[in-house]
Amino acid sequence: MDLARVLANLLLWAHTLAEVTAEWSHTTDHRLHVSVLGRATTGARFRVYGGGLFAYTLGLVDLDAGERDGVSLDELYALVCLLREVHSTREAA
Repeated sequence: MDLARVLANLLLWAHTLAEVTAEWSHTTDHRLHVSVLGRATTGARFRVYGGGLFAYTLGLVDLDAGERDGVSLDELYALVCLLREVHSTREAA
């Protein structure tokens, strides 16, 4: 599945939650794993996650294998936009 689409869907979920925190990691099996934790209006806590092959980040995420870091929703959105832009450019070529 398209990494940009997976992350865009994750962002849709994230925007339905309050008190949101997010983290991404470069797993030792070379995948990007993004996890979003937040609270619904009912008070229930949700963790939503997704990702794909780390190579699909096209060098836009600066994490070594086994490393994790906090990420803002704005940074996730920027990554989605850049991945879509690269994809569109490649399709036009």
